Amino acid sequence: MTDVTDTSIPAAGPDGDTVPAAPTYRIRKIDMEAPWYWLLRGFADLRNSGYLGCVHGAWYALLGFGLTTILWLQQILYVSLPLAATFTLIGPLAAVGLYRISDDLARGRAPRLSDSVLAWTVNPTQIALIGVALLLLALAWMRLAFLIFMLFFSDNPPRPEALFMVDVFLSADSLPFLITGILTGGAMAAVAFAVSAVSIPFLMDNPRSHVFQAIFVSLQAVRDNFWPMVLWAWLIAVFIGVGLLTAYVGLILTLPLIGHATWHAYKDLVEIKAPDETGDEVSGEEVEPGPNDDTATA
Repeated sequence: MTDVTDTSIPAAGPDGDTVPAAPTYRIRKIDMEAPWYWLLRGFADLRNSGYLGCVHGAWYALLGFGLTTILWLQQILYVSLPLAATFTLIGPLAAVGLYRISDDLARGRAPRLSDSVLAWTVNPTQIALIGVALLLLALAWMRLAFLIFMLFFSDNPPRPEALFMVDVFLSADSLPFLITGILTGGAMAAVAFAVSAVSIPFLMDNPRSHVFQAIFVSLQAVRDNFWPMVLWAWLIAVFIGVGLLTAYVGLILTLPLIGHATWHAYKDLVEIKAPDETGDEVSGEEVEPGPNDDTATA
């Protein structure tokens, strides 16, 4: 495991008292089997919560369906593909309530919809800043998608109406356009994943932490466990892709599954050590063992 100590300086409170420093942490090493365990635990949370997470998935699916309907009415349905890609970029925000449900289950509390809806209030400013960063990435991707389209089709625009999709996505001449778009979108998705892999769960689990620390933790978790996290990113893309290909209906199930699993990914990857009042470090909330942890039970 790689130990990382938080070196932030405690801030002074309103009465001159020292505000406790943000907790220190260390990144755990995981193996290639871990992402599959996360999915199993995520499904267990989904089932044990009475499929409460499907309510969050339904909201997300309705949002996607509504936006696609607007594009269809405006006869710009071709924008739906880059729009769908943005769902993978801002997906971690949609899972905030799901993290709360998984945390409640781990603590032996009965999860409630009202608590999950208000989950972001535990650290609203810092979670909002992560949301702004992801939104900027999504907007940048939409902008790049339009620029790439104009680069390849400005001199030879595709035919209108139903033939548009054929010319853009099914024609041999569109192959360079598709390759460029996939590579660009993949790069944007990789950045978004590295930034948000565990940053929002970290902010929720540690309300005294800040957005820069959370992003650093997420980047380091991805760096120190590169190939398992590549597998995890691929699994997320597959499950979200299935949800999108079913006209967003599949997101009702796949979004909460991935959201619950992400909470367990955070718990396996990041071990928190909170400082006590004397300045000595003590173990914080008990961290559930990872699949390759020595303390894991069979």
